[in-house]
Amino acid sequence: MTPRASAPAARRAVRARRGTRLATRAAALALAALALAGCATLPELFAPPGPYPTREPIPTATLPPLATPGPISGSPVDEQPAPPYGAFEMTVVSIHDGDTLKLRIARTNDIVTTTKPITVRLIGVDTPEIYPVYECWGDEATSALERLTPVGSTVTVAVDLDTWDDYDRRLFYLWNERGEFVNLALVREGDAVAIKVAPNDAYWPELRAAQDDAYHDRLGLWGACGRPNGA
Repeated sequence: MTPRASAPAARRAVRARRGTRLATRAAALALAALALAGCATLPELFAPPGPYPTREPIPTATLPPLATPGPISGSPVDEQPAPPYGAFEMTVVSIHDGDTLKLRIARTNDIVTTTKPITVRLIGVDTPEIYPVYECWGDEATSALERLTPVGSTVTVAVDLDTWDDYDRRLFYLWNERGEFVNLALVREGDAVAIKVAPNDAYWPELRAAQDDAYHDRLGLWGACGRPNGA
């Protein structure tokens, strides 16, 4: 027969069990309060963290290629002569008319021996006069040269066999900053007549062919003024 515990010992055991139950209940209430405050359930609080979200790679944008500016007159640069070996650069100072302008060089060479502005006559072309007698298409031809070689722009200059005319003007072929052969562009658009003055005929075949096309299509002066003298 098991001996009975004394009354004080039994009361102490009952109080210990009651304290354990109260502590357990308080812990449960505290966890429930935390779950409600964080808007999460108890399993969510104790669940192990899931995998971190990954960012999708940003696709690389494909940019369109830069547009290559075309020649002013609309003629392809690769269908015309390029500046020859020995060509050099000058700056446009002013425009006189459709085939005459003033240029300045920054550093002298064997052809241009001064840094002062010089008067230049374009080789192989002739445009209508604007002074002293105005001729049909004179203003339009002048405007065409201004568009092709704006004042302040850089032009590439080349010579032929003869570099002077009878009026002490320099005789040059010009290419503008866009790579367009200026002499040819004026003829091609009907702003100038192609002329052949020996011995400067390096580009005569191209100039004559461009004039034939402009005449056939009645471009520029060919449509507005008829057939100019000497054409």
